[in-house]
Amino acid sequence: MPAKLKPFRAYLVFENSFSAFGAQRVLSSPLLGEFDFKCQLVPTPKEYSNNCTLALYIEGGWGLCAEREREFKDLLIMLLAQKHIKHDIMQL
Repeated sequence: MPAKLKPFRAYLVFENSFSAFGAQRVLSSPLLGEFDFKCQLVPTPKEYSNNCTLALYIEGGWGLCAEREREFKDLLIMLLAQKHIKHDIMQL
């Protein structure tokens, strides 16, 4: 019996607000359009807090599970690196 699938949920945490806004623009890229997810700027949770008060909360739908999750994260990391946006992914 396959393991119960759960949707992808994570916070992207940044060094500064400029990076958080830049990452928000990256996440609206058409390259990520095939993935079922939504994101929003939120206050950085205290347990993940660093110098930046903003984080991006990402929540994927059921279409972003298992093997698609790895593909999504790899593409996201690549796109953020191209824009020189330092981040940490805190997966829930």
